[in-house]
Amino acid sequence: MGCEVLVLSVRIYAVTAGSPAEKAGIKQDERILSVNGEDVTDEIDYQALTAVSDLTVRIENENGVRTLSIRKEEWEPLGLCLDETESMKPRHCRNKCVLWISCPKECGNLYTSRMMTGD
Repeated sequence: MGCEVLVLSVRIYAVTAGSPAEKAGIKQDERILSVNGEDVTDEIDYQALTAVSDLTVRIENENGVRTLSIRKEEWEPLGLCLDETESMKPRHCRNKCVLWISCPKECGNLYTSRMMTGD
């Protein structure tokens, strides 16, 4: 009996003119699969994974999957606007932390910036 393989991806809603993404040939309506070997499942993953200067980005479109090498300035935006579906909403831990690098209440969740919604 075989297993079904689920490929996580996020649709690219728009590409910023003049951005590293546009220069690399990424197009609207393609899907971003991974950055530097890590799945992109939401906006938090995307922002954290694209903050570095050297990127290996896997993109999917109707013709298949391609891998792009992109070099940009560290923290320079890649230039993609991602589809705001249910999977793209910010994650919360059970302690109501939002976007933490590490949860202050030791729950083990990892996020990308420091904001709290609870006490």
